[in-house]
Amino acid sequence: MAVRHGRSSPTTATAYAPQHPDQSRAEAMADLAHRRSMRSPVLAVVADERFNRYGPDVTGEQRDALLDGTLEVYGVGILRVIAAPHPRRGQFYADTATFTWSPIAPSSLEGIYTSAAPKSLAAYAPQL
Repeated sequence: MAVRHGRSSPTTATAYAPQHPDQSRAEAMADLAHRRSMRSPVLAVVADERFNRYGPDVTGEQRDALLDGTLEVYGVGILRVIAAPHPRRGQFYADTATFTWSPIAPSSLEGIYTSAAPKSLAAYAPQL
């Protein structure tokens, strides 16, 4: 997972995982954004672990690429800062209304982006 400032210059971040079994990957990404002291809003690209990679909408070519690791399924959305007077002010949360789930795109795009979504995902998330 990388934190990307702008369109390039990835900075390697520590691996993260949800700290609670019910916490989503997007919420874990919001926690990471807070620890990295980023400014809001930022874009999050998270792997969609619930997507059925064997479903009827997946072509054979896509299925093969998902299995060999050249494609991944993502959720793309915005992380926002919680405003005062909330006790968690300054921390990030995943704005679920902005997330678009299940775009299939090249692997290795999961991360936090501070200015623009990756070009290969932009077509799937026009609201960003």
